[in-house]
Amino acid sequence: MSKRLTRPELNNILRSLTTTCIALCVCTSAQAGIPVPAYSSRPGAAYTFYLDFGGFTYSSGWGGLGTPGTFQPYSTDVNTSAFSATEQLNIQKMWSEAAEQFAAFDINVTTVDPATSGLTDTQRQAYYDSTAGMMHTVIGQSSWINATGVTHGNAKVGFSQSNGNHLNFVFTNHLGNVNSYIARIIAHEDGHGLRLDHQSDYTDHLIVEYSDGTGSGSGSIAPNMGYVYNAQRVLWAKGTDYYGNTQNDVGFFTSASLNPNLSIIDDGVGHTKQTATALTIVNNTVEWSSSVGIITPNPDDTTPTPTGPTHYSKDYWSFTTDGGLVTLTANSGRSTVTPGTADVGKTLDAALVILDSDGNVLYSSTYVAGQLDATLSVNLAAGDYYALVTSTDGLNSTGLFDNSYTPREFYDIGSYFLTGTIPFTEVIPEPASLGLLILGMAILLLHRSRNPQNA
Repeated sequence: MSKRLTRPELNNILRSLTTTCIALCVCTSAQAGIPVPAYSSRPGAAYTFYLDFGGFTYSSGWGGLGTPGTFQPYSTDVNTSAFSATEQLNIQKMWSEAAEQFAAFDINVTTVDPATSGLTDTQRQAYYDSTAGMMHTVIGQSSWINATGVTHGNAKVGFSQSNGNHLNFVFTNHLGNVNSYIARIIAHEDGHGLRLDHQSDYTDHLIVEYSDGTGSGSGSIAPNMGYVYNAQRVLWAKGTDYYGNTQNDVGFFTSASLNPNLSIIDDGVGHTKQTATALTIVNNTVEWSSSVGIITPNPDDTTPTPTGPTHYSKDYWSFTTDGGLVTLTANSGRSTVTPGTADVGKTLDAALVILDSDGNVLYSSTYVAGQLDATLSVNLAAGDYYALVTSTDGLNSTGLFDNSYTPREFYDIGSYFLTGTIPFTEVIPEPASLGLLILGMAILLLHRSRNPQNA
């Protein structure tokens, strides 16, 4: 079931590269003229969240809060006319962390301006507003209001609007220029654009508007629409909003009336044993870049819910071993900054299972609070096997984990990639033998072409 690097594996690698789409070019902010590194998480998606680090001016009244005016470009130094190497790397990290929050949905989080070049800022915003599924997030410095971020109170990203409704702001100077803070506020504000209110602590009355979930430290979780700064992970949730109503974040995302055409994605990995995707093994090492997946809420759920094993996707990978020590790790997170290493901003608490050729469970990873990667190191006899990857809550029927924290539940979803070693002898033709084979085929074809009666 494991195989050499063949055309399907090459296609998988291309798929993974397309998913992260780390462009080697730069785009240019039309207003500020500053080259911005170009990154896109899902080109061609139904929704586009444009992260604008290059500076922007909005000169009209907006959201009843006055006139935003000019936002200076993102900067960590005195030079606002160009991005330093450090600032460019920071942009990549912030983009990646914000994109990870929306990885399970058909949303392209991008730093590439979707508007036609040469437009004024007024013309650009008119385009964003009139395009259903488009959100423009300005990320920069301003003293306009004392806030970390703000979204128009009538923002409805899924519908054509006007007057800056598809516009929100993240104040880097009010966030101490801390990458993760900025990325988390980006996701928070874009959540408002998808019609979400705050996740609040509420009994018979409002206690805290911005819930901090389970607090801080290893294993802690906060809702994206709450207080996002201290927790290890920030996740979409189901819980009480500011008014005491139950707000199911993912249910809102996939509601046809609230966000038309926004759906949960399929990561392209087989979701059953019969459709398992073959692991690519090169020199006994799992090729991580072609072993990438995303655990999502179950797309077949008419009403998504955060708890229980039937409510999450499951990815099956097949492999063959000659026998011996097999080590596999399901690494939580995406890998775009340092190849083969997870970026900051993991959301998935990964679970890993090894099954035999009949689908019987042989080994399961152990849940450890705060340990988001899942590793198995086991001795296997020669044969065919499967590696099952899901979220830890996707194995909840075994009692491993329960992500329910009264009065709030969290969606245990996100990206992962596999690494490890599998003893497997590849059968690769020797170069000389391969050359003779090609030469023999060429001679045969030439002979046949000259003797059509032999065809």
